[in-house]
Amino acid sequence: MPIVWVMPTGEVQVTRIAEEILNRERRPNETTAEAVGRLASVIQAKTPWLASGVPTLVTEVNMPPTRIQRDKWRLQGNQVRVDPTVPDRPHPRQALLDEIEAATTVAALKVAVKKLATA
Repeated sequence: MPIVWVMPTGEVQVTRIAEEILNRERRPNETTAEAVGRLASVIQAKTPWLASGVPTLVTEVNMPPTRIQRDKWRLQGNQVRVDPTVPDRPHPRQALLDEIEAATTVAALKVAVKKLATA
């Protein structure tokens, strides 16, 4: 069962609890939602980057079918959807790529390529 953590920025993080673990950890007379909620508290306590997130239970059918564009996932109602208005993240080496593009001499290009190769 997916736990969707809604972060203050609107981004979401997803934790999936395997059915075997959920069945093993479930207490007598505890519903699935109660068990997952309790386990979410344990996960949040052990995972510092989730401390500011708000956990929400989402069924698997309400998740995107692939992890493509995961950085654009947003929780809308009880579904996680790809938000096309979220801008693409820049390439991790975008500054170096821009420097290569801006090079006007062979010497400047060598310096930029060397930075890219050693980064």
